Parts: sequence; C-alpha cells; structure tokens
Amino acid sequence: MGSDRRPAAALEGVSKRYGETAAVADLSVTIEDGEFFTLVGPSGCGKTTTLRLLAGFEAPTTGRIELGGEDVAGVPPEDREVGVVFQEYALFPHMTVGENVGYGLSFADPPGGASRDERVAELLALVDLGETAERDPTALSGGQRQRVALARALAPGPELLLLDEPMSALDARLRERLRVQLREIQSELGITTIYVTHDQEEALAISDRVAVMQDGRIEQVGQPRELYRRPATQFVAEFLGENNLLSGRVTAVDGETAAVAVEPPDGTPVEFAVAADRTVAVDDRVFFCVRPERLTVGAGETENELAATARNVEFLGATTRVHLEWRGRELLALADRAIEPGAAVTVGFDPEDAHVLPRE
Repeated sequence: MGSDRRPAAALEGVSKRYGETAAVADLSVTIEDGEFFTLVGPSGCGKTTTLRLLAGFEAPTTGRIELGGEDVAGVPPEDREVGVVFQEYALFPHMTVGENVGYGLSFADPPGGASRDERVAELLALVDLGETAERDPTALSGGQRQRVALARALAPGPELLLLDEPMSALDARLRERLRVQLREIQSELGITTIYVTHDQEEALAISDRVAVMQDGRIEQVGQPRELYRRPATQFVAEFLGENNLLSGRVTAVDGETAAVAVEPPDGTPVEFAVAADRTVAVDDRVFFCVRPERLTVGAGETENELAATARNVEFLGATTRVHLEWRGRELLALADRAIEPGAAVTVGFDPEDAHVLPRE
C-alpha cells in the first residue's frame, strides 16, 4: 500500500544567477517530511543562496520550488510557514527575551490554541531558558542568544525550519553541546529542518542526510556514514574529513577485488588490492582513497603493506595523528600508540578499506 505523504520541500532544476554568476546551478533535491537535512560545502558554494530561495528571500532564475507539495513561486516569505534562524541571530535589542520569542505571534496565532504567553513559556522551557523571559537579550551568552533565536523561529509553528550557520560564531565546545540539543529539539518536535554549515564534522554528526555542494551544484546526497565511507567524487572524498587519495592504473580485476598499480614520485609502480565496489576494467585510470583511521601503523595482518617514515607526529589524546612519507608521497594515519618522529614504520590496509573513485 503506497503512502500519500508529500515531501516537505523539493527543488527541481533550480538555478539562481546574479548577472553572469551562477550562485546555484540546476539544483534538484527532495527533503522528506520530518528530516534533518544539511547542506555543507565551502564558502561560496551556494548553500546559503539555496536556503534563501526556500525561504522566499530570493526568487529562482529558473526551476521550481515546492513546499508541502505546493509550488511557492510568487509566495512571499511570511506566507510560506517557514521559520528561519540566521547566523547573526538578529534579536531585537529593545525587546525582552520573551518579547523576542513572541514577535512572530504578532502575525500568526499560536498553534494548538495556546495563548501567546503560554506559547512563549513553552518554547523557552524547550530550549532550557525558562527563567529568562524578562531579561535583556544583550545580557545573554552567545549560546543562549542562539537558543532564543531558535525559539522565536519555532513560535508560529512553522512546517519547515531553516538554519543558516547559526553556531558559526560560537566556540567549538559550545557548538558541540548545542548541536546535540538542537538535534534533540528537532526530533522531539518532528519538524523538518534544513541546516547550512561549512563544518564537515557538524554536518556528519547532526544530520539524517547530507548534501555536499560545490560551485552551486550538489556533488552527492546521502546518509552521513554513506558519504564518509563511499564518496562519489574526489571533491567529496577530500572535503568530508581527512583522506589519503592515490591514483593508478587497474592491472587486474578478480570478482570484487581489483589490482591498482600506483606510481610514486620516485618511480617504481606498487600494486595494491582494492575493493572493486564500482565497475572498473583493466587499464582504467582510477583514484582510490583510504581514511587515516583505516591505515594500520605497525605490525598487522593486512593484505596491502608499505614501508614509510613518520615525519611528524601529533598527540591528540585519544589518538595520535602520524604524517608519513612513502616514497616521496605524503600519507596520514591515526595510531593508538606512540610513534617517534623519524621512525621507519610498516603501514597497511585491507582491500575493503580502499574506496575506488572515478577518474575526473
């Protein structure tokens, strides 16, 4: 039996141009009802423009945007049932915290038949700021102001919550605490949320699905674990976390394993066995990547082994980051034991830990 549940938001062939510059180019993506969906990418990749198009602050040059299955072309922001939290919070300094939260209720009735005061109290309690209603927002910390802005966006009961890098101005430890709280609030309310960030770790930690953007286009969409383990392009492999990227020629294919000959800068090719998790053929030029945590440093029983030198070592507490030199090429590994700089080490990895990428 099929479901008649409509996606919360959909963009179909959407482009946004400013003169000759394409901020968003032929973008198509669907966000499901109740989903926490994140747009991540470097500065200037089009993620904030995409958010502004959904909010109605910008109109697409071409393409179609639907919210709840309805085309919203020409629908102004105040009629889109969308809540927005900006990077700078944009709280009104002449209003109390409670007045800021209740501001949106000046234009819409509180959901569920609650009074304005009841709705404000409910949301301040939800963001753990129940005792701050009469306080001046300028007296609050950055993290508290961020939560006030979130409560204000939620006050009218929007169908869609848009968050534009709301935690970028906070320190790393506070961001970690608040992203957990934000995810809990989103899950409790069941509100569809689209989150913009340039922080790869944040995107992976908080999302149901992630869209990685570059140059106004989506490179890949998927669940965080899928994107991290099976990037579709070289850009995604290098942008999401640290990675070791090697290129070579396929010399043999045997079932689900391929042999790839890598030519180091110093000459002699070295053959590695990698998982053939995409169609490859003999003589294909391919990239493959191995995450630092999948490189075993020291004695081990891995199918692929190479002799390297530890050039630089960073102790990080729970792990040690080891910068390696292998025949003129730099590699990065994470080790669970002390490694001395200058030490000769054996490094290995198994075929299933090497992900093949198409040659671009």
